[in-house]
Amino acid sequence: MEGKKIILEEIEFVIDSLKKSEDISLSIFYLSALHIMIKRVFNIDFNKHLVFLYFVLENSFRIIVNENEIAKSQKRPIVGIDKMFFSKLITLLEQLVETIKEDKLTYEILEKITLLTYSITGNGIYLGKKGFELVDL
Repeated sequence: MEGKKIILEEIEFVIDSLKKSEDISLSIFYLSALHIMIKRVFNIDFNKHLVFLYFVLENSFRIIVNENEIAKSQKRPIVGIDKMFFSKLITLLEQLVETIKEDKLTYEILEKITLLTYSITGNGIYLGKKGFELVDL
């Protein structure tokens, strides 16, 4: 499937870019490519699983952008988005690539991406302070 190849190449490009990026805004810029490319692929070669993948990655992206914007507007440090967050996200994206290459279901990885993203929200940070570990890599 040509679409699979395109998606894998895009995720791998984003992973490499995130590894090199030291700037949160630039990292967010690279992340925007993931869900957009998946949408382009399923618009040409529809697959309901790609819609699910798109939905999780787009919503994760929107939450990351939102948390970054809130921090900027309040002129405070970004509480949940740090180097460790992106390191964990890179690990999960690498697992996603391997899972897609092996034609396995991605549900477990997408669940972890969702939980990682949730961990940077107000309630996610609160749960972390209470000792709950949302993401188990």
